[in-house]
Amino acid sequence: MLAKVQVWFLIASCLCICEAIADDRLPYQIDPAVVDLLDQLPDDAYDQLISNDPSNPVLYYSRGLMCSLRGDLEDAIEDYAEAIRLNGKYADAFAGRGCALAMQGKTAQAITDFDECIRLAPSSVVAYHNRALAYASRGNTQRAIEDIDLAIIVGGGTPDDHFVRGKLWLKLDEFDRALADFNAAILHSSDVCAKHYAARAEAWEGKRQYSEAFHDLDAAINFNPTVPAYLASRARLYVLFKQRDKALADLAKAIEIDPRLAFSYCFRGGLRKLSGELDQALADLDKAIELDSQYALPCRLRGEIRQAEGKFELSIADFTKAMNLDPDSTAECLARRAVCYEQIGNIEKSLDDLDQLIRLQPKSATAYYLRGKIKLVKGDVSGAYTEAELAFRLDPKLVSALVLHGQTLLKQGKTGKAVEDFERAIRIDPTFAIAYLSRGEMSLSTAQYDLAITDFDTAIRLAPDDPEVNNKIAWLRATCPESKYRDGRLAITLATKACTSTRWSNPAFLETLAVAHAEAGEFDIAKKRVRQAVAIGHGEPSKLQSVLIDLFQGGQPYHTEHIERKAELIADDFIPPSPNKK
Repeated sequence: MLAKVQVWFLIASCLCICEAIADDRLPYQIDPAVVDLLDQLPDDAYDQLISNDPSNPVLYYSRGLMCSLRGDLEDAIEDYAEAIRLNGKYADAFAGRGCALAMQGKTAQAITDFDECIRLAPSSVVAYHNRALAYASRGNTQRAIEDIDLAIIVGGGTPDDHFVRGKLWLKLDEFDRALADFNAAILHSSDVCAKHYAARAEAWEGKRQYSEAFHDLDAAINFNPTVPAYLASRARLYVLFKQRDKALADLAKAIEIDPRLAFSYCFRGGLRKLSGELDQALADLDKAIELDSQYALPCRLRGEIRQAEGKFELSIADFTKAMNLDPDSTAECLARRAVCYEQIGNIEKSLDDLDQLIRLQPKSATAYYLRGKIKLVKGDVSGAYTEAELAFRLDPKLVSALVLHGQTLLKQGKTGKAVEDFERAIRIDPTFAIAYLSRGEMSLSTAQYDLAITDFDTAIRLAPDDPEVNNKIAWLRATCPESKYRDGRLAITLATKACTSTRWSNPAFLETLAVAHAEAGEFDIAKKRVRQAVAIGHGEPSKLQSVLIDLFQGGQPYHTEHIERKAELIADDFIPPSPNKK
């Protein structure tokens, strides 16, 4: 009754534009005339025909096709199998069953069916085309391209052939070849197709020709403004062009179109995180995780925000989950989780993470640097010195390792060599605020307050929002033994900024704010801040906190006799100070 029908089942997995959001998949396509004919048939038409002629393979094939169109893949596979049983040389039935199997993710079985179809009908464009997609879904991109080449040779090359091959070239970073295919797809399309322009934008972006990419994305969105992927891609370009508000507008539109896509929330959350809008960023990342619990990126980004807020146990859980979901994120998450473990006083787990990181990346200068910082916390100055040397040898531009090296020399009393390290770090990177901060702290240790304040002023000019920098300068301005360098009101401003940026979760910063209020004569507020610091910790006051409580009860501010006094009260003096550490 029906002529043989060629059906184009194109598997979506190889056609993504943006991770986890693209929906430019090509549904299986059939001749419009056949669609009209199928629409005229009642659903049970083939049941009646088959009951009248149960040995006709064409009827089973045709019913299988109807089932495939409805998404009833199991029923379709059974009908295709019956058609093949009745006619073992029915090439289209092998092609149809291969497509249904591929749609179920059974690509190995699908490829076997496509192979048989091609053996029986070497000119079957559909079989080459769909076998290419099956290979692509299995990660065999080169083999997929070979099949699309054959489809183009046999069939002359349709716009969809060029589109799919262009997408495959993108996977291999062959951007010029991808452009050639997308140009061909656009040139030979009878109708304007938004997905061709969006795909060509990917190729332009790969070549870092962002203006051309932007132009094509504009075209894609004008032709089809309802695809979230195109809006998300354009938002990414807006970020590159530093047009944040326009990027957020595109992401808001993408979410309005389809509020179920985790990627849009994750992207917007990451953008808001970079802009310091942490509450809104967390809300977006929470939503992304709610929509897709197996999505690693929002877990990692949320972990970074929680780490910055001092919620280290929660951030550890996020980094752990991100690593489990995406092994490619392991190195980044291990480095961050190690810092979090150190902050809650679990030094052994911190070192375990860094050891694992170094096994994964034995030439990672950052890993050795972090391990050196942890060893310095443990009091292993010699070990920290060795790690810092190794880190700087691996990456001579890693000024943080050079500063750590200087800090270890300072602990050993080698102030001259420490100064050389700090000054060398400043020469390498004159914008590295921590180098000035460290040199300023060294000046404090020798009571050279003018030099210290000069370096501190430079540090805060370079990093005005860095909580560590604000905290250190606030401490000096509140506690300096020489009254001419103290400024209680300035200390309150700086310490408040440090506390606010860490969501009032860092007890060391709260201690600084307390001594700042005491210096300004506000002892009731000072006592409140100390109690707040104690509550965030283990509930028992540290040595320093006990001293502060006694002084404030008597209406006295806290002034350091010299910088070592604080180091004596706070075990393992370390930058940044470690809250919750006994």
